[in-house]
Amino acid sequence: MLVQPIEQARQSAHVVVLGNEKGGSGKSTTALHIAVALLKAGQRVATIDLDSRQKSFTHYIENRRAWSDRARIKLELPTHYCIARAESNSLQANEAEEFTAFSKAVSAI
Repeated sequence: MLVQPIEQARQSAHVVVLGNEKGGSGKSTTALHIAVALLKAGQRVATIDLDSRQKSFTHYIENRRAWSDRARIKLELPTHYCIARAESNSLQANEAEEFTAFSKAVSAI
């Protein structure tokens, strides 16, 4: 349910995960549409971009924010996190660093 009565007790967060190994399948576009629809319905929304190489979803959020500022129109924006790609020579160290960043983003939300 998108709109919840105000008197309803707070519950734990709902999590929506969009994923696909194939690039160009519409994951970022779909994620942005879902986030904006929830925001327009009065929900609090946080997003996390885990594709630190492409950063398509992060670019969508940044472009929406920049356009909103230029047009002087208030657009709904989620609280957004982008997990930086670790670049050491150790796969284990990279995974640990990225997992730590992801855990901090989830904790902040």
